[in-house]
Amino acid sequence: MPLNPKEICDNTPLFACSWVGAVRESTEAQLFWNEFFVIFGISHRRVASFDEPVKKLGNRMSSHR
Repeated sequence: MPLNPKEICDNTPLFACSWVGAVRESTEAQLFWNEFFVIFGISHRRVASFDEPVKKLGNRMSSHR
């Protein structure tokens, strides 16, 4: 359930402080977004996108990101 504005304002500095000094963007990206959505009380599953197979030329299947 989304949070009210006061809860969001209370969560934001905690989130920002927890990410000060983060340096490994590629390894922490998913965790960053999961924790970011918590600020607003939104489940990451609600906004997540998933890999879907796409058809390549020649009818071969591949994973698309």
